[in-house]
Amino acid sequence: MKTILSIVLSLLITSSQAGFDEALDAFDKGDHKTAIFNFQEVLKDKEYENMKDLTYSMLGTVYLSAGDDIDGDYKLTFDAFSKAANTYDEFVYLMLGELYLFGKGVEQDYTKAKANFELAIKHKEYKYALWRLGKMHLHGVGVDQDYHKAKDLFLRADALDEGNSQFELAHIYEYGKGVKKDIDKALEYYKKAEKHGDADATYKINLLEGRIANNRRNIAFEKALDYTYGYTVKVNFDKAIEYYQIGAKNNHSASLYNIGFLIDQNSTTKKNTEATQYFLQSAELGNVYAQSIMATKYLFGTDVPVDKEKSAYWEEKAAKQGNIVSIKEVAKNYYGGGFGVDKNFKEAIKWYQKAVDAGDKESIYLLGKMHENGEGFDKDFDKALELYTKAAELGYDEAQNELADIYFKGERASIDYKKAFKWTKKAAEQGFADAQNKMGIFYSSGKNVVEIDMDKSFEWLKKAAEQGNTKSYNNLGGFYANGVGVKKDKKRSV
Repeated sequence: MKTILSIVLSLLITSSQAGFDEALDAFDKGDHKTAIFNFQEVLKDKEYENMKDLTYSMLGTVYLSAGDDIDGDYKLTFDAFSKAANTYDEFVYLMLGELYLFGKGVEQDYTKAKANFELAIKHKEYKYALWRLGKMHLHGVGVDQDYHKAKDLFLRADALDEGNSQFELAHIYEYGKGVKKDIDKALEYYKKAEKHGDADATYKINLLEGRIANNRRNIAFEKALDYTYGYTVKVNFDKAIEYYQIGAKNNHSASLYNIGFLIDQNSTTKKNTEATQYFLQSAELGNVYAQSIMATKYLFGTDVPVDKEKSAYWEEKAAKQGNIVSIKEVAKNYYGGGFGVDKNFKEAIKWYQKAVDAGDKESIYLLGKMHENGEGFDKDFDKALELYTKAAELGYDEAQNELADIYFKGERASIDYKKAFKWTKKAAEQGFADAQNKMGIFYSSGKNVVEIDMDKSFEWLKKAAEQGNTKSYNNLGGFYANGVGVKKDKKRSV
């Protein structure tokens, strides 16, 4: 849920609706009741009808992160996210999918869960939705069990460095599910998951590499993992927790974390307070995932008081153990300041470089931005362009779109429509809405790069519009007004 933080920050800067700003400010301070009241007031104001979907999305997020005494049965959370689903929002669809999957605030419905996860990846890859869909196919939850579909979805998430999917790929190869059993491949994926701080993966690596003698094996933990992931038995979270409790009594950090995770995920009523006790104990014992969760809890005030300093403390703890998500969070905190640390470009650069060293493409792009803006470096557009190109060549869509803008507009480098089209197409094919809009422009104008094709132009603009791209709304309005690429429709144009 940390991804919502960037949305909150941008809204605090750009929102012009007083009640909305007050709601965001209250949420930032952990005052969920005030945030809920102000979001509800915004929804009553017809003047801000265009903010309705966004407001419902934020309202759902507040209900979700609030303590056990607020929306304890998740019904208000589900209602808010349902009303936010009128425009494309991958986060909203992911949340609805999870609520249907576990029967939180709504009757459990695997078909609707699957449909919402599929909506979340309709326009671009969304690693968490890919993982959830993969799990459904792996275990035959609401669908026919299909190891090949599961593997394909996990591989797509692995391409985005999603640790849970990497663990499941290891599981598939270790037990030969739909593939030839391959311990070397299993170890390859377990080691990928371990880089995220996955203690379950570390145990499996030690076991498969023979570093745990038979008389030293943690049999209770192994049985708990089996019931959690369904290696050789049907998934049963209650049985898993029963075995994890044996380790928890002996301060086994991974068992403590897994109990908290399963309680938090599987209960149809909020048990944040109970889960937090397990997460905190696990974090204090050094579990990376638990440390990352405690950072989020202190950031949003979920069953603990909002404490930006404690949030930063736990985030840095996880980052120092190599958790890539936490490394990037620490870098962004130092870059922007205000989240328990002071703005410090030197520290931001240090942590972004750690992320780059760990293979993160976005951080290459963000270092490029710092070079271009002269933040912690002398202003150097040539160096920025080099880093944008490196990130783009590695497949990072935002860097590809940045290069498309640079070569299309000619404000920072000479106009080069061939290069602009090349990078626009790559980003557009990954579902980047702004690039899809530019593809519409290319096919409507040609730019001596492609043949003019108004049908293709319309289709690309439509794809961008389905994701809420406002530039494409304006361009499509012209198409409908003039009957270009589509039947003339002045009402639709308006």
